[in-house]
Formats: sequence, C-alpha cells, structure tokens
Amino acid sequence: MVVPDILPEVINLINPSLRSSPTEIANGLWIKYRMSSDWAIKVWNTSVVSFERIPSTVTDQDRTTISSNYGVLLSFVDQHLPNGLDECIEHWLCGPGVSQLPTLTPDTWKTLEMVLLYLVVQGALKTTTILSGLVYPAWHLAASLETLQHHQLAFLESANNICHHLLLQNEADGSFATQDIFDIQRLRTRRQAVFQEPHFSDLARMVPLLIQLESLEKLPVALRSNMSNLRRQFCQDPGFRQGAYRNLDVIREAFETSPYLAGTTYDNLRKEAMGGLRLIFWDSNPDGMSKL
Repeated sequence: MVVPDILPEVINLINPSLRSSPTEIANGLWIKYRMSSDWAIKVWNTSVVSFERIPSTVTDQDRTTISSNYGVLLSFVDQHLPNGLDECIEHWLCGPGVSQLPTLTPDTWKTLEMVLLYLVVQGALKTTTILSGLVYPAWHLAASLETLQHHQLAFLESANNICHHLLLQNEADGSFATQDIFDIQRLRTRRQAVFQEPHFSDLARMVPLLIQLESLEKLPVALRSNMSNLRRQFCQDPGFRQGAYRNLDVIREAFETSPYLAGTTYDNLRKEAMGGLRLIFWDSNPDGMSKL
C-alpha cells in the first residue's frame, strides 16, 4: 500500500484534546502500512509539518502536551522498526533536513527541541546522530554565511540549546523529556558515546569552529556569549577532558588543520585558540594544573 506524503492521523495530534492516544495511532499506522518501506519516514515528515502548523498562540502547557504526544508516537514507531527510528532520522538529516531545518520558525523549534530530547532519552535516537546531523551543521552554516536571517538564527540558537541538553544537562527539569533522575541518568548514559572514537574527533573539530563563531560580529552579542559559555562548559566536562587525554593527537590535529583557524591573521583569534587549548588541559585553579 502506498503511504500518503501527509498522514492525517499524525497531523491530528496537534490537537491537545485528541481522544486517540499516540500509541493507538502508531500501532494503527504500522498495521496499515507495515509492508511499505517508507512508512516511518513519512510519519516523521508529517510530524515536522505538524510542528509548523501549531498556532503561535498555543499555551506552553498545550505545547508540552502536543510535544509529549508526538514523542510517544515516534517512540512507538521506533519499536516497530527492525533498525529503529534513528536510521530514518539520520537519513532525513543528511537529506531533506539540510534545507528544511534552517527555514523552521522559533515556535516550531520549541516543539522540535522537546521531541528530539525525549527521543534521545528514550533511546530512539542517538546523541551522536543529533549532534552530527543537526548541531554541527548549524554551526558550519553560521560560519559560512555573510549574514544570518531570522530563521537561520533560530536554527543556531536551537542547535545550541539541544547541544546543552545532550552534553551538559545533569538535573531533571520536570519536563516530559527529563522528568526525574532516571531520565537524566539515561541522558548521561547516551552521551558517553560522544567522548569515544570515532565521535570524539567530530566534537573536537567543532572547538576551533566555535572559537571563530564567538568572534564574529555578524552574530548577536548574546548568542556569541551563549556559544562561548557552551564551549567552555563542555571543554571542561570530565568526559570531554578524558577523551582529550586519550586522544591528544586528535586535539592537536583539530586545531592545526582547522580551516577556521589555520593561517589566520587575526591576533585576537589566535589568542582565543590558545586559550581554548589551555581550557581543555588546564583547570582554572590558582596553580593552573589540571586535576585529571
């Protein structure tokens, strides 16, 4: 059976008072379309379209309810797939998502952030998939454009928020994604892969990029400050530092070969790069020696 591009059952989930449960919808879609290889990605595509249709006037409580419904729907879709939902989302991020993500509105990102975080906590998505397919491309895009439009800034801000949750959040915030300490423990477990090869090299290469972004006047001051704080926090995280000490050559190569730092004539940027290296290997205590 051919799966329609837009699934009305999925669109209807933007109604927070919908009587059909997300699990019923997921099971019904699987029963109806399980012989079609593209049914899961069309559920995801329709979900993103649905996020864009949520009225901007919706209350925070209703938005959380809607996000929860989609999170549960997609987590049950994941359970029906032989290779899981992560593979589908990874392909989407490398395909349609490349052009679609920078066009999403700030309101759409509010929902998408919550849903993605929930799926990572539940094990339906890998932390490394979201970082490599969404967060890192947002940083590269910001560096490549002469000016950033409103939607592109929203993409960058949300990428930073997602990165913060994935790599740095250590306390439950009461949201549907991280309600309690058990959710946080799951989140912390998922992030361990980021600090192991081959994924650690990808993260290490982002440090020089972030240092450059922090110096770009085309970005709002508040956003540059946010990115600086984000970099400083994850570079001082014990998991990142352990990865750095295990892979000294990776850190050296990341700074020596980075197109964002190599051959630069900006003295301040060179100083920031050296400061970035010191931050990774040295603590800020008076004697300057790392405790690791």
